[in-house]
Amino acid sequence: MELTSPYAHESVPNWQDLNGLHQTEGDEAPSLSLDFTFTSTKSIVPSPILLLFLLPFSLSLIVFIRTRGLLFRYSSFAEKSCWRDTLQKKLAADKEKIPKHWRLKPEVITWAKRQPKISGEVIENLLDDETGRITNMNPQELIDQMSQGKLSAVQVVSAFCKRAAYCHQICGLLLEIGFDLAMSQARDCDEYFKTHGKLIGELHGLPFTMKDQFHIEGMATSAGYIGWIGTFEGKSDSEKYMKFESLLVEQLKSLGAIPIGKTTLATGTWSAVNNNNILGCAVNPHNRQLSTGGSSGGEAAIQALRGSCFGFGTDVGGSVSIPAAYQGVYSLKPSTGRISFQGGVKISPGQVAMPAVIGIMGPSLDVLQSVFKSTLSTSPWIRDQAVSRMPWQSLYDGQLSKRAHLAFGFLENDGIVTPHPPIARAMRIVKKAMEMAEIELVGWYPPSNSEVANIHGSLARGDGCLDVWEALELSGEPLTPELELTFPDRRAAPPMSVVDYQSFVVRMAAFREKWNDYWESSFERTKNGHPVEAIISPVTPHAGIKRVQTKYSAYATSLNVLDYPSIGIPITVSDQHIDEIDAMFTPLTSKDAEVMQTYDPAEFHGSPISIQLIGRRQDEESLFAMAKIVQGAVNNLENAGVDFLHC
Repeated sequence: MELTSPYAHESVPNWQDLNGLHQTEGDEAPSLSLDFTFTSTKSIVPSPILLLFLLPFSLSLIVFIRTRGLLFRYSSFAEKSCWRDTLQKKLAADKEKIPKHWRLKPEVITWAKRQPKISGEVIENLLDDETGRITNMNPQELIDQMSQGKLSAVQVVSAFCKRAAYCHQICGLLLEIGFDLAMSQARDCDEYFKTHGKLIGELHGLPFTMKDQFHIEGMATSAGYIGWIGTFEGKSDSEKYMKFESLLVEQLKSLGAIPIGKTTLATGTWSAVNNNNILGCAVNPHNRQLSTGGSSGGEAAIQALRGSCFGFGTDVGGSVSIPAAYQGVYSLKPSTGRISFQGGVKISPGQVAMPAVIGIMGPSLDVLQSVFKSTLSTSPWIRDQAVSRMPWQSLYDGQLSKRAHLAFGFLENDGIVTPHPPIARAMRIVKKAMEMAEIELVGWYPPSNSEVANIHGSLARGDGCLDVWEALELSGEPLTPELELTFPDRRAAPPMSVVDYQSFVVRMAAFREKWNDYWESSFERTKNGHPVEAIISPVTPHAGIKRVQTKYSAYATSLNVLDYPSIGIPITVSDQHIDEIDAMFTPLTSKDAEVMQTYDPAEFHGSPISIQLIGRRQDEESLFAMAKIVQGAVNNLENAGVDFLHC
């Protein structure tokens, strides 16, 4: 029997036939490594006299090169090849961490990579019925099944590990693989249930993944740096290597959750494209012409492919919310002080004016809320002083939705850049849904984002990204195209002076005050006489991203400057026949024209489109309640038979 590929005019083998699906002895799987090649040169032995003559010049040249930060990176072919050896050893070791009966045949991988879309039927057709059934259950269903003894933790974890293994072999998403560790922890969960007749905690037996900025005992952490392979954050003699664990991981394990792997990220996290020299550029599983976005794009992609029940990323400039939007998964970017980052890999760790936050991604709002609420139940503030002493605020549970005359701010555009056509349509869908639900929308025209890029970039990179540069120098690995933009001079930029840095902190505080004043003043425009509950906004003006930098990200980065939480909600998908640029489009600014030029209806066809809901600082509980109202209104609109393509 043959299956017809839904995405290409070809017949493919029936992958359900395990003999035709998996690699057998002697098969050679395609390598996930990048193709870095260097031209060899013949040895030349100069005369001693020539060496003496050239010595002064050579020493001067060496000093000059060193001052430019290039000596280590470009000193010799032998040193250049060292990082390649390290990389190949890691890739070979990672391959061995995938059980042989889960290794796909080369022709299966090749076929899958030819498809324009990996999510949906492609990945589902690779799975056996039991794996597909388990991995397509929502986490609450899995918890219910395990609490009733109908499923074991071993069954659940095995199914997700298998699915994640397939996703990785096709898309290259796991920088660290922990299937053996996960199965051991699953057996412990089952033993606990057998002995005590109850689950360990709220997340018992649920497999999760994390961006490779967290330490998990038994797994290494590279954070995308080749120089960190086999070390603890670049320190080869550290006793913490594979023995240390981030506080968030400890909390999740105490709740019964089980980590199965760590996902790929943009090297140094300073890129809107998810690319590193270990696994290469991650592609969007919904549209392989596009990138996942960054820097938490690997996590967003594995969530889109249902490779785990939920996952975590980090966000200092839209790094959770934007990739989640591109992949069509739900996301929470909280304010600082709600989820612990203690013991994690922090880029520019001394930057505390606008620190990175931990975000959650998953298949539904309920999953995000359950995971967020569960982490708070562990009282992380006891061990991490950076976490606010704020348990879950149960005041909001089911209450806000009952309040009469709710009002939301509606930000159609920020006055600088117009969202691409499919995003504008998604906003119209939400607007129509809220109007049908008789929920008031107030036009939102806040303080301009015009200074956001300057404030954000200066605070986030005021140190010149020295820690990223030093991590790259450990191996001498080449700069990715994205990092060439970060380091145009092939060295870390000079750090900003303390006085200049403080001036941007003052500007950030002033921007926050202006925003808060505007929000408070919104009571003057609402029917209920109260400020709006939350703000509906685009996540990004881009319907997707190719192998170029995002042209504009202030819809997301402004929230890092403001320290406001946001929840991303998938709404629709791009359609090349509907989402065309309006013939009457007039750019708001030169940047608007530049951003709109990046849009191509055919290239972005089928890409998921999300909106975001923005809340007050550290008011995540209220934001979840508001998000459920928005989601409910959109669902009701769809159930009423409204055609989302023509909103």
